[in-house]
Amino acid sequence: MWHKSQQQFVGFGFLRISDSCIANSLSWSAIRARHESFESYSTDHPDTGLLCMETPQETVVRYRRVLSEKPVLMEVYLEWYRRMKDLFAFSGPTIEIGTGHGLMAEVAPDLIASDVFPSPYTHLACDAMYLPFETASVGTFAMLDVLHHIERPVRAFAEFARCLRPGGRLVVAEPFMSPAARLLFKFHFERVDFTQELGGPGPPPLSGKTSPFEGNMALSHRALVTETHELLELVPDLRLVDREVSDHLIYPLCGGFNFPSLVTKWSLPGLRALERWTDFLSGLAGFRIITAFEKK
Repeated sequence: MWHKSQQQFVGFGFLRISDSCIANSLSWSAIRARHESFESYSTDHPDTGLLCMETPQETVVRYRRVLSEKPVLMEVYLEWYRRMKDLFAFSGPTIEIGTGHGLMAEVAPDLIASDVFPSPYTHLACDAMYLPFETASVGTFAMLDVLHHIERPVRAFAEFARCLRPGGRLVVAEPFMSPAARLLFKFHFERVDFTQELGGPGPPPLSGKTSPFEGNMALSHRALVTETHELLELVPDLRLVDREVSDHLIYPLCGGFNFPSLVTKWSLPGLRALERWTDFLSGLAGFRIITAFEKK
């Protein structure tokens, strides 16, 4: 179904059909049917907790199930997506890059969800370094926890800049490497390697990655925090318009996907108020950065 010769582009007139990326549009009924089949599989096969033991499709279905079982984590993600949506451009198609568990569609139901592999939550499959969209055809690109999985972020930014309309937005949410976060991220399965370069804007060589979940959290920190100016010199059509560091309290207490939650949903209003009052701690203990770029 996903071979290039069988592509369908119904309703996506801004796709570049000649592009070498795999892309495919799906009806919502087809997405739901695939979701049900994957949910059935995951019910019959207990989780191993190891990404290497799962297909990517099984992994994102498991993540979606974890979200449904952890209401505080679910609410944390929904709040991130609401904050991202507030930064979207006012017009044009909105493309989510790396939809994963597909939760962003709960906040922005009109978006077009993509990932590097087909899943129950995607409308199309494509690579951020080789986007299948026409030049100046997209209003907003949005991605959460995706940038640090892209081997050459500068190349992806160049592609985003090519595809965005003037005034279009790129909204990126990533882990923030505060001193407190770095301590806890030592228990995370993804590496933090500040020696890896951001790459250039040209087409990259063949990837050596074996899993779409392989990542380096240092890449997004360099791109969004320490080397943003250098990145924008290489991609001059984009400019930084917003950057906010947050989430020094509720997110680490909720345990993420891999650890038990230390807080309950009923405690969220009080914890949110406390987090606002202690916002000055975000630079030292924040776990999230949300950044918006705009096409000139």
